[in-house]
Amino acid sequence: MVGYAHQNLTIENCKVIGGKIEGGKNAGAIMGNGQVANIVIKNCEVTDMEVRTGANIGANTGGIVGLINNNLKVIACSFDGKISGSSGILGGIVGATNNKSIP
Repeated sequence: MVGYAHQNLTIENCKVIGGKIEGGKNAGAIMGNGQVANIVIKNCEVTDMEVRTGANIGANTGGIVGLINNNLKVIACSFDGKISGSSGILGGIVGATNNKSIP
């Protein structure tokens, strides 16, 4: 849905059904990379989806978000599908986060 978000974004009550997302560095079904502040992903559902990254060093792959760099909140979201990557960090909801926890 969103490749890169810098700040002040809310994605709420969305549903993604089926498909494939293939990213070079950070890939997620809802967002590839979230930066800075005031970004919220809430009540989103992803089903029957494949998310993968290529061979780039540091590639992060997540079912919902590939990489969170600051105050991005993922609340009450679910992922049902396949996650793969040939390098980097993989996660069911979030691939990687820098210096922040997920509520």
